[in-house]
Amino acid sequence: MRLLRLCHAEAVLHLHRQRRYAFEFVASSLILLAAFAGLAYGLGWLPDADFLPGQSSLALGFVLWSFASAAYSGIAGETADEIRGRTLERLCTVGQPLHVLLIVRCSLQVAGALLGTLVLLHVAFWIVGRSVEVPVGPLIVILLLAAPSLVGLGLFMSGLSVLFKQAESVNALMLIGVIALVSLPAYPGNVLALLPFSHAAAWIIAEQGSLSLAGQLPRLLFVAGNSSLYITIGLAMFGVCHRAARRRGTLGHS
Repeated sequence: MRLLRLCHAEAVLHLHRQRRYAFEFVASSLILLAAFAGLAYGLGWLPDADFLPGQSSLALGFVLWSFASAAYSGIAGETADEIRGRTLERLCTVGQPLHVLLIVRCSLQVAGALLGTLVLLHVAFWIVGRSVEVPVGPLIVILLLAAPSLVGLGLFMSGLSVLFKQAESVNALMLIGVIALVSLPAYPGNVLALLPFSHAAAWIIAEQGSLSLAGQLPRLLFVAGNSSLYITIGLAMFGVCHRAARRRGTLGHS
């Protein structure tokens, strides 16, 4: 019951934040779309080459990167904001473990990012002059199964932020790494598929219009297992760093 009340309170807070920072969200979204449009049209002027992505793959990759960044930053960004505001220690008084609160907040952001992905999918394909042929149902299922691996990365980064406070350089490197995870050739299967989210992203981009879950149970189980592995590692890392910060007495420092 307490967890349900926490989820309700955080949902109300999340909606309040979305209304409060709506201008920033719209402005940043337009800037990203303008940058993507410039990239898409710039690549369109280049001669065809095997190493260049097609317009549809470029649009889909942009959509997947947007979702992956939101899933990772949903928890890593929340922790960094609380540390900068010197409010992290107060979160320990809500009656739930700190990592539970952060995961609830991240889940709300992932849900919002998933809805935004469906809109962005049509906008990105419209920019490149292609029709959307990616089946929405399989796309949502795969993204939901793969998202916890990115949450695990966010928990890992959150643990470092809690312990060391100033970890912006590592966080910037992780954001660049998210771009790499979306673009890695991890399909149909190789060692790169062991990295978080990489196999799911490569699967979606490779199949696109023919994306289907029929007969793909082993692949779905692999994506789910990959997510379980990384969120377990993230939780363990966060727990270690959180306990270390409490022993040092620096949990509320910035």
